[in-house]
Amino acid sequence: MSEEDQNNGEREEIETKEGLGVAGGPPEDQEEVEAPDLDEIADQSARMARDILEFFPKVPSPDVSGRVENGSVWVEIKGDPTGRLIGRRGQTIEAFEHILSKIVSHQLRKKITIHVDAEGYRKRLREKLEKLAYQTADYVAETGSARALEPMSSADRRLVHLALRDRDDVITASEGRGNSRFVVIWPNIEE
Repeated sequence: MSEEDQNNGEREEIETKEGLGVAGGPPEDQEEVEAPDLDEIADQSARMARDILEFFPKVPSPDVSGRVENGSVWVEIKGDPTGRLIGRRGQTIEAFEHILSKIVSHQLRKKITIHVDAEGYRKRLREKLEKLAYQTADYVAETGSARALEPMSSADRRLVHLALRDRDDVITASEGRGNSRFVVIWPNIEE
């Protein structure tokens, strides 16, 4: 038996054992489920977030709401005056966001990203990063020497890149590996 025949035999065996269709898709007899609209997903995400928050004993009865903003699903959590849900440098809220997105994606059988904000943290962080980006870009443009920002998450690096994308006097690039990736702001010598 040739290697190709063996692979086809294995594929058929996997398909019949696990009931998978071609390339791991749904079986042919499974009906396609229509995805709910974004407002429904926002409401479902808020309910799920509320259920998860019951396991946070130090966050007493938070007010949780879901909304759709610019085509994205957001869950807003209010009532955590201690900042426990935000965590050190936003690590807890990022983990919460990741888990909530995974659960809702699994329920919908469709990948979806849920954004979570607690006590306006995301808005304050965005404003802080934009201010840092503008100040650093001004310094770079003035002095002609590049500056590296401290390592940050991909979402935070994206905010810096977006904040400076319309500036002609500087360019940005992400460098480093893994959790140590950071943004470097360079003077645009082509200007």
